[in-house]
Amino acid sequence: MDTFSIAQLQIQISMSRNKNILIAILITIVFSSCEKVIDYNLKGVEPAVVIEGAVTNQTGPYFVIVSNSQHFKDSNQYVTINNATVIISDDVGNVDTLSLILDGLYQTKTTVGVEARTYTLSVFLEGKIYTSVCKMPYQVELDTLFAEGDPTTDSGFALTPVYEDPAGVTNFYRFNAFEGSDHIPLIRVRNDKSTNGTRVRQPVGFNNYYNEGDSATLEMMCIDEQVYQYLFGLSETINTGLNAPASPGNPISNITGGCLGYFSAHTIQKKSLLIH
Repeated sequence: MDTFSIAQLQIQISMSRNKNILIAILITIVFSSCEKVIDYNLKGVEPAVVIEGAVTNQTGPYFVIVSNSQHFKDSNQYVTINNATVIISDDVGNVDTLSLILDGLYQTKTTVGVEARTYTLSVFLEGKIYTSVCKMPYQVELDTLFAEGDPTTDSGFALTPVYEDPAGVTNFYRFNAFEGSDHIPLIRVRNDKSTNGTRVRQPVGFNNYYNEGDSATLEMMCIDEQVYQYLFGLSETINTGLNAPASPGNPISNITGGCLGYFSAHTIQKKSLLIH
């Protein structure tokens, strides 16, 4: 989650068939109905399994992508993996073995995303097990969305969500923005350390992307702490510059077993407006 240039956030999946279909699916449905898949800083990193998946409070099915990164000298950074067994279970006894529907793309059959329910992702691959446990937070309602002129510039608009942060509970948020149907490739995350229990009206940026007459959509997600830490680390890596000598490495995955990527159970809601 918030934050996700296109080149930094899009996995280049190596496929011999259905490449355009898979990329379209990844762009439109994997995590937030339109979110790009993350591109990792693989310089100097040995090949590794990459797993990306999510369950949301929106109607399924949900998806998990399994691939294998290549050595950074190789022409294709990612190769899809089709022989994994991918299972999502929850804390009320439901178990769902996902179906491989395209190269590297696994789809749920029966999983239902419910707030406060805990989900476990298990990926079995060549004698190894990769697992992640994530509890879906309760949804914090996105009351209103404003587009306000950025006081630090002469042009551009910032998106400002308004919501009531629940008191006594630590909350973590991610925001995705779209100009028309185009996803803005920035990561925007925040916590409620300074806003717990208050009515929050704070810009989340994106001002360089909006002008008068634009159609703006903002998605607000409630994410868990581990996913927040992962996305925060990713945003720090991107902001530092993936090629900078002192740039940090890949953020710590919340999937055990030694892989890249993350698994999230989160809520999604969105509002749209015409900027004027």
